[in-house]
Amino acid sequence: MITQRNPSKKKAYQTALTLFDNKIDVIFFDATTLYFESFIEDELKQNGFSKDHKFNQSQVVLSLMVTKEGLPLGYDVFPGSTYEGTTLITALEKIKKQYKIDKVVFVADAGMLQEKNLALLEENGYEYIISARLKNLSKPWKKEVLSQTFEEEKIKALSFNEQRRLILYHSNERAKKANKDREKAVKKLLKKLNKNKNPLSLISNYGYKKYIKTKGKTEVEIDEKKLQEEEKWDGLCGIFTNSKEIHKKDIIKHYKGLWQVEESFRITKHDLKIRSIYHWSPDRIKAHIAITFMAFCCIRLLEYRIKTQSVKLSPNEIRHALGKLELSILKEPSGQRYVLPSKYTKEAKQIYQIMGIKASSVPYKLNSSKPKFNK
Repeated sequence: MITQRNPSKKKAYQTALTLFDNKIDVIFFDATTLYFESFIEDELKQNGFSKDHKFNQSQVVLSLMVTKEGLPLGYDVFPGSTYEGTTLITALEKIKKQYKIDKVVFVADAGMLQEKNLALLEENGYEYIISARLKNLSKPWKKEVLSQTFEEEKIKALSFNEQRRLILYHSNERAKKANKDREKAVKKLLKKLNKNKNPLSLISNYGYKKYIKTKGKTEVEIDEKKLQEEEKWDGLCGIFTNSKEIHKKDIIKHYKGLWQVEESFRITKHDLKIRSIYHWSPDRIKAHIAITFMAFCCIRLLEYRIKTQSVKLSPNEIRHALGKLELSILKEPSGQRYVLPSKYTKEAKQIYQIMGIKASSVPYKLNSSKPKFNK
C-alpha cells in the first residue's frame, strides 16, 4: 500500500522482502476500528459497526497486512462506515498494482468471508485461507458437516465446489470451552428467571425497555432441544481455501497463525497507544496513524531481530526493559559534566548488543570522545 505521501509503507514492505530473501508467500490480513470521543461525522469519521462496541461514536476502519512472522507489510485507512469485508478488495487492487508478488496466500478471519471477496481472489489468481461460518452454511452442507466423525482423524478436507475446499477440524479444547461458556450462560439465565418470571427482565436496558409492555400470560423456559442442537457444533471449526496444493494440516497451521495480525492490533492499540485519537481533520488523523505505523514497524523489527539472535521478548517486555534505562548528568562547579548511567538489566544488555550499541554502566565524562564501556 504505497503512496508518494507515505513512504513508510513502501519501506516496511521492502524491509520485509530483504529479511526473507525477496520471498513472501503468506500474508495475514485483517481490519479493526478506531473510535473517537466524538459524535460528529465527516468524510472519514463515520458511525459504523464498532469492534469496540462504541456504536454511537464516530470511527475509522484500519486494515493491516503482516507476514506470518508478524512483520508489517502495509495498512490502509477507510471511512468508519466501511464494511470490513470490502477493505480486502482495495488492498488487493493496491497489491496488484504496487507490489511485484508472484504467489501469495491470503489468510483472514470470517469478516472477509464475502462471496464478492472470494470471487475477486480467485479471479486474480490469489490463494486464500479464510475462516468459514459453519452455522451459516446451507442446510445440506450443515447436515454434511455434522455427519463427519473425528475420532481417528481430526482434520477433514471436503470438496465444496470446483474451486474451493472446506477444511474441517475438531478441537477438544474448543469443545470444552464452548460447553463451559454455554453452561455459564444458562446458569446466569436460570438465575434471572428464578428471580423474576417477567420476560422483560431478560431484555438489556439501552433506554428503550421502558417502551415495551407484555400482553397476557407469558411463560419463559429454557429450550433444551436447542441446547442439544448447539452442542453438536462444539469444537468444530471450518476453513475455506481454493488452494489445491497446500496440505490440509498446513492449512490449519496457516490459519492458526492469524493471531499475528490480531496481536498486531493489540500492540498498536495498547502498547503504542494509537487511541485515543484527539485529531479531527482527515489529514491529521491519517498522519497520527502513519506515525503509529512507523513505531509499530520499529518494535516489530526489533522483536524479530531479538528473537532470531537471542531470546523471544514481547514488545511489552522490550518497552519495559528499555524504559527503565536512564542517564543522569552531574555537573561540577568547574563546568565539567559527567554521565551517570543506570544499571542495565540482562534484557536491556541483550537488546543493545543485538543492535550494535555498547552499553555502559560506568560513569564517564560527557565531553570525552570515547567513554569507557563494560565488556
